[in-house]
Amino acid sequence: MIILTTMIKSLKLHNFQSHQDTTLEFDPRVNVIVGASDSGKTAIIRALRWLRWNRPLGDEFRSTWGGDTSVSIDLGEHEISRLRTKDFNGYVLGINDVFEATKGDVPTEITDILNIGEINLQQQLDSPFLLSESPGAVAEHFNHVAHLDQIDLGLRNVQSWIRQLEQDIKSDERRRSELEEELKQFEHLEQFEVEVEVLEGLEQDMIQKINHKRQLQSIVDELNQIFTSKQALQSKISMEVVLIPILEATERKRAKMQEVQKLKDLVYEIEDTQKVIESWSTTTEMEREVSELIILYQKRRKLKTDLDNLNILYNNVEDTHMEYDTQMTKLKAMEKTFHNEFPDICPLCGKPK
Repeated sequence: MIILTTMIKSLKLHNFQSHQDTTLEFDPRVNVIVGASDSGKTAIIRALRWLRWNRPLGDEFRSTWGGDTSVSIDLGEHEISRLRTKDFNGYVLGINDVFEATKGDVPTEITDILNIGEINLQQQLDSPFLLSESPGAVAEHFNHVAHLDQIDLGLRNVQSWIRQLEQDIKSDERRRSELEEELKQFEHLEQFEVEVEVLEGLEQDMIQKINHKRQLQSIVDELNQIFTSKQALQSKISMEVVLIPILEATERKRAKMQEVQKLKDLVYEIEDTQKVIESWSTTTEMEREVSELIILYQKRRKLKTDLDNLNILYNNVEDTHMEYDTQMTKLKAMEKTFHNEFPDICPLCGKPK
């Protein structure tokens, strides 16, 4: 006989031990499951434990006739299923939420919704709850339920700290006694100690003053640099009014100088041309020969232009021949690779290559 007091609305077992396809509907108050021995009563508790703690591991609890094993629980607002199939081992929450059961752990989303602990499930041979426990164990359990165990834990920690502090105080007192005995040997040094303390104080004051002086000196140096930069900037600003017209005039002068240079170059060209004309005027009798030379010169210029164009075309043809040879070499290599690696029968059309 199993007695259940639960808010579970229904429990479904499929291929779990002796339950091939069992559905249990529960009353919201007390439920009693009665049956003969080996009729599957304990398997119900075992199925709940498998759903809650993912225990036992392995496949021993699965039915011998095979198939998928599942345990589903309906809590009203939520429905949770524990599944074990050929391809899946885990939990299904509702319809769409799926969780893998890895390393025997249960997903937090499942445990939070179930809210079932060891106190909620009792095995068949377990002793009655709290009745066989000692008064101290019962008190400890209810303290844990009411969270009073935190006070006991705090008291134990405080007592432990107090004992540790007492031990430290005793150790310090022994050490103090030992140091007092040692100090008796140096009583004459008390005056020296006072003087040393005074000197140390003076030394600290001197160090602080030196550091303060260094800081002030650093500030003074920075102010001097700022003042020098300010003076230089002011002198530059005052000279800006004078420099701008000078720079503009210099730019205009540079432009005029360039124009003058261009005019000089033109004058030189005119003078050279006049000299050529004068030399030609002295040789008017050679006008016909000069005309022929001019015509030949023009033809030569045209021929030179044609020759340059032909050289360009020739170089292009050479480059094209070289590119053609390179591409033909690559093509032959690719054809060789194709013939070596392609099968004798085409896998697409089924014809021999």
